[in-house]
Amino acid sequence: MMKKIVMALSAASLAFGFATSSHAQPIDPQQAYQEAMAQCEMLSGDAKTNCRRDAGAALQQAKRNPKQHVDEQTLARHRTARCQALPEHLREDCLAQMTGQHETQIYGSVEGGGILRQTTITIPGEPYQPAQPAVIESSPTPSPAQ
Repeated sequence: MMKKIVMALSAASLAFGFATSSHAQPIDPQQAYQEAMAQCEMLSGDAKTNCRRDAGAALQQAKRNPKQHVDEQTLARHRTARCQALPEHLREDCLAQMTGQHETQIYGSVEGGGILRQTTITIPGEPYQPAQPAVIESSPTPSPAQ
């Protein structure tokens, strides 16, 4: 049997709590910024600089466009819309994964930077057929003339 692992990475943003879901309370943008900056302090070098810059940009974006409550129908529509960009041979598995038709493990969070979904699908394979040994027929070797 062959196993196929389907993974989807979604919601890859640095919106440390700016996004809301149907059951989460929106976080004040300034509070989210402070939390993001605290996370940035654990980094070093360029990663710390980039983290601070991204947190500041996310704060500015949140101030310009405050998020509104997003209902479950909208979230479901967005999940399946991601699958439409895939090649057709992958689209069916993606749709099954996003609509809960397969047992899927979910890792991460939007606040943490992304959600990773992993689904293992078992596909029956062809039965194993050992290769037939090659038989080489030889013709009798003529004996040397006497």
